Amino acid sequence: MQLQWDGNNSSVDERSKNFAFGTGTNPTTIDLPLITRIEVWLPTLEPLAYPYLIDHPLATKGASICAQYCAECHGRNGRDFTALYVVRVLPIEEIGTDRYRPDSFSHKFSTNLS
Repeated sequence: MQLQWDGNNSSVDERSKNFAFGTGTNPTTIDLPLITRIEVWLPTLEPLAYPYLIDHPLATKGASICAQYCAECHGRNGRDFTALYVVRVLPIEEIGTDRYRPDSFSHKFSTNLS
């Protein structure tokens, strides 16, 4: 499976370490046992219930809009990621999204992660 929204990683372990380095840890302070615990726990985590009243007619309208324009890339809901483009990496020209995200991960930035 490709991880990160730009698919630049296929290892949960490496994704977690990169995230830790990106948020300020370094090779001497990284807590590897904690990262492992989080990786084991995260797939079991259930989303919180939506805390506000739901306008059901509006939610139904939104669900059809999501199904038409969003689900093929982002998944059908918070648990069903069987859609056409989920976990597929597409060229930026094909997907048509903002190219600043992939461009921000430069060679200089990646070499400074370790």
